[in-house]
Amino acid sequence: MAADDSVPEVVLLTNLPKNGWYEGSTIRPNGHILATRVLEPELHDFDPEQPDEPPRLMHTFPDANSALYIAPLKGCHDEYAVYTAYVEFDSLEISNYIVWRVAFRGYDDEQPTVTRMAILPDAGCCMGCLSVTERTLLISDSYKDHIWLLDISTGKVSIFLADDTMRKTGEGKTGRFGICAMRINGDYIWFANASVGTLCRIPVAFDDDGAGWGIRTTGPVEIVTDDVPNTNGMVLMKDASAAYCVDYNDGILRQVKVDPKTGKGETRVIVEDLISPTVMELVHSRSDGKPKLGIICSGKLDDSSSSLEGRGSISVTETVTVITEEGDETIP
Repeated sequence: MAADDSVPEVVLLTNLPKNGWYEGSTIRPNGHILATRVLEPELHDFDPEQPDEPPRLMHTFPDANSALYIAPLKGCHDEYAVYTAYVEFDSLEISNYIVWRVAFRGYDDEQPTVTRMAILPDAGCCMGCLSVTERTLLISDSYKDHIWLLDISTGKVSIFLADDTMRKTGEGKTGRFGICAMRINGDYIWFANASVGTLCRIPVAFDDDGAGWGIRTTGPVEIVTDDVPNTNGMVLMKDASAAYCVDYNDGILRQVKVDPKTGKGETRVIVEDLISPTVMELVHSRSDGKPKLGIICSGKLDDSSSSLEGRGSISVTETVTVITEEGDETIP
């Protein structure tokens, strides 16, 4: 990303299928993007460097009507946690959360091995997932206003952290959503609060917390900035000097530059004309190594009068994926 703060170029990468609403994505070791499809319980794979190739269906999950999120499993090669559920799209009530292990045995493996890991019986609306140790998943719950902790080895679920900074406002278009996207970088877990408009971070240490989870908090939640409303997808640079947040409601990509001394952020708008952006990933080109932001957009919605801006009765008429790219490899 350019050190001169030039506005990035927005380029069409590929067209996704109609009704291709995605809420979870991750990068495979081969540079492909895996994405979970909300309107069907499907896992898709697409290559950012092959724009003419349509996404490939990798797996259809049973006992669900929606695939909600995906995260790479720590200590594993090309293995992922995916959670699915039944979603009532009119009311946005969600039930029957199941967490799956998806394991690929080769880069061209189109039939991954899929096994059930756990259920989340009390989950409300899970919007993010991190594999923080080889046995521990952290899952953000936007309805319940806290972070769940899942022990992969036993299936036990408990609350890792509940904090006022994770609470929803109950007002406006995204008022029912609190903590959503999460990322981990160094000694911090970062998260966005969709309705409050904050970007926050939690100081953590990776050692025995007395319960055997291998992770614990070391201080209070820190607010980095409070001007990133409606954040759905979020990406951090490798050195955490900047975060990028996409605003689903207004189609905006924002950059938050983070002061390494104070931990406070300065926000600016990068792009203003995205079409319902949901998630994004930092992709490095296989040819030149340059960083790009791969942003998945849900497209135009025929009906925007439902409980969540058209998602409740969603009908996608145009679906695009874009990348933002700047001319210099230097991270800002």
